[in-house]
Amino acid sequence: MPTGRVLIDRQIFDLQRSGGISRYFAELSEQLSATTDWEVELDVRRTTNRHLAASRLAKGFPFAASTRFSEQIRRINRRLTPTIGDSWRKADAIHHTYYDPEILKLTPGACRVTTVHDMTPEAHPQWFPAGNPHRGKREHVRAADSLICVSEATRDQLLAQWGSFAQPIHVVPLGVHPRFSGPAAGYSGDVPYLLFVGSRTGYKDFATLLAAVAQLPSRLSDTRLLCVGGGRFTRSELEAQGQLGLTERVTQCDATDSELVRLYRGAAAFVFPSHSEGFGLPTLEALASGTPTVLSDIPVFREVADTAGYFFEPGDAADLSDTLGLVLTQTRNPVAVLGRQRAADFTWATTAKATAGAYDDAVAYARSHG
Repeated sequence: MPTGRVLIDRQIFDLQRSGGISRYFAELSEQLSATTDWEVELDVRRTTNRHLAASRLAKGFPFAASTRFSEQIRRINRRLTPTIGDSWRKADAIHHTYYDPEILKLTPGACRVTTVHDMTPEAHPQWFPAGNPHRGKREHVRAADSLICVSEATRDQLLAQWGSFAQPIHVVPLGVHPRFSGPAAGYSGDVPYLLFVGSRTGYKDFATLLAAVAQLPSRLSDTRLLCVGGGRFTRSELEAQGQLGLTERVTQCDATDSELVRLYRGAAAFVFPSHSEGFGLPTLEALASGTPTVLSDIPVFREVADTAGYFFEPGDAADLSDTLGLVLTQTRNPVAVLGRQRAADFTWATTAKATAGAYDDAVAYARSHG
């Protein structure tokens, strides 16, 4: 018999076609069903999210995965959201996937679990001139009967920003899919390339990476930079590339999961220059792929990569360039071997089992404070 039944709401699957948070919930939902005693229900009927559509849950849950009419489905979901129906009344707990405060109003008295993915907008408001994009986050956190933080660094920032909490807080790291594991292929083609994955805005500090590539010594001047995801380059990004003489050396593309595996394994190095992250899933994917991983020296990257990464001073293009030069000229990379070993400690099954513990604590807390 299952320990309980958890309803995972659909907020993030309405918001993202792909992305780290929706990948987290898709992987988590699948592993909860496979490895724990918690029964999972997804509050999703239609989705354009490719992570959810690719999961085994697509065959077992009543929703139609579609990308053909993506904009139409988005409009439908926006009109329906945050309607959650009566499903939550049959569940022992709701795991909220994002922070719409209307969901809280529609589910009065529910036992709630909320994942705090990062505290970047709260800790660094200077990078968000339009305001905090996590509308309703504080309300969700305060209403939760159990909180999950994806890293020790995120928990520390949560407590520093909003003080202590009576409800239990669980640190539950993310996992990495087995598809990323295996030896690096070494960069392929005529020239080596550096790999950057995800959004390039604000605190991600793509500008420092561009400057660092431009400063590579002449013997490495054929090194390319490949950016996956994040949308097409903006006009300002293209202008910056032109000013730095990088127009022919920097490209952007989108990639499926299988293509992304190949790109990780073929890269001379993966680079993550961000000033702040909650966890940084691409770090783990690069480590699992055996790819030399170059990271800004911030607490969460030290926590995730440990001794398996190369670190540089955040925002320091010269230091990053020197680090890249070291990695690109090594004939044998012992840190990459350590990366595969380090990544083996992070599995989605482990994430699911720890999350099930957070559900158990949420139910107990809700009963004792009901």
